[in-house]
Amino acid sequence: MINSAHATALSRAFLITSVLLGLAAMLLGAAMGAAEDFRLRGVHVHVNLVGYVTMFLAGLFYRAFPEAACRLGWIHYGLLLAGVVLMAPGIAGIMLPIPEIAWLTKPGSVLVIAGMFLFLWIVARRTTVSVDPQGGHREPLVPVRVIDEARLDDRREAARLRAEKIIAEAARCAADRPLAA
Repeated sequence: MINSAHATALSRAFLITSVLLGLAAMLLGAAMGAAEDFRLRGVHVHVNLVGYVTMFLAGLFYRAFPEAACRLGWIHYGLLLAGVVLMAPGIAGIMLPIPEIAWLTKPGSVLVIAGMFLFLWIVARRTTVSVDPQGGHREPLVPVRVIDEARLDDRREAARLRAEKIIAEAARCAADRPLAA
């Protein structure tokens, strides 16, 4: 049974964290632009891509596939967050150079990559079809929306009639205007 509160909490954690990291990256970018010193562009890029984009997409995935929001989803969240938190100052340490913190890049990168491998496992496992042990019947984990063919035909016909009306109106307007010499 899917615990929707659990799925919502995981999705919300990913989404809010990603927006906070995106905001931090944007503020860093603005500060770099104001100072005209772009040595920390690697930090800006990594926090934006891993922290904002990757985590935001993961949050949307867990919202769309609530059955995937299990304990592994929270581990995925922790790996990505810890990875970004370590990687960002590590990259800054490389760029500035501050060797005392530059070493953080390696464990941060390992955590981010481990988080992505885990996410690959979660996505692959939760987006495949399920097999019914009794009959071997296969059905998608996410219900497929049924398309009402009659309603779709009505919409197509209405669109065709609107297009014909627009074309006729355009032809009338073109016929009323004299050609430019």
